[in-house]
Amino acid sequence: MKPHEVIEKLKAKGIRISRATLSNWEKWGLIPASTPINGRDVAYPREAVAHAYASWALLHGNPFPGVSFTPEKVAQIRMNALTGTNEEITFFNGDPVKLVDKAFSAYWDKTKEINDFE
Repeated sequence: MKPHEVIEKLKAKGIRISRATLSNWEKWGLIPASTPINGRDVAYPREAVAHAYASWALLHGNPFPGVSFTPEKVAQIRMNALTGTNEEITFFNGDPVKLVDKAFSAYWDKTKEINDFE
């Protein structure tokens, strides 16, 4: 899937990002890595849309009103969710374990939402 296709699918869900943002998200580990094609172009795996949607939600305080995560924390949540690891991640003063469990669930719920959309 070409970058513009990922961006268009996200736009259809109400998420507007630029090509630079998509590239940064890849660099930061928020979405799966792209594969180079034809020298300058890249292609993303189909699941990149779902991961971008879930990452965007966590970055922007959804589904935790008033709580937004840094890109580094979202990348940790994503990797932990992908590997099934439930290591403690401290986000703020509070109960990090409960928040991490909720964040894992929220991440996968968001990926399912976009997969249902496609």
